[in-house]
Amino acid sequence: MTDDDKAVNHAPSVSVEEGIDIEASAGDEVTLTAKGKDQDDNNLTYRWWRYHEADTYQDSKVTTKEEVQDLDGLQMDITRQVGENEKIDTIEIKNSNEAKMSFVVPEDAKSGDTIHMVVEVQDDGAHQLKHYQRVIITVK
Repeated sequence: MTDDDKAVNHAPSVSVEEGIDIEASAGDEVTLTAKGKDQDDNNLTYRWWRYHEADTYQDSKVTTKEEVQDLDGLQMDITRQVGENEKIDTIEIKNSNEAKMSFVVPEDAKSGDTIHMVVEVQDDGAHQLKHYQRVIITVK
């Protein structure tokens, strides 16, 4: 333990230049730019990914059955098997390991659908600390 603030690594922070709640039309190319900061002046790396489990946009329209695990009336788990011919997480992210990335909103996305993208920024200091920011893209 130390009282010397300069002797410890601090987590980086990250914001997204375009905002965290944006709108785009089906077929639009969306560009997102992460702005990381680190008070220790460590080098930063970026990684973008789609949080498809949170999306309301569905990559394919396959009907599957959820399996509910029940223990004496207490719901313990809900799982859903990937259906035959089902596609998930099909949106290609260009430059996913850079501060600035882009992707195309699928042509079949409907008004009101959401696509969730997450940026992770990591420093190269002791213990390599991370910070995350989610961006929600709503289809117009």
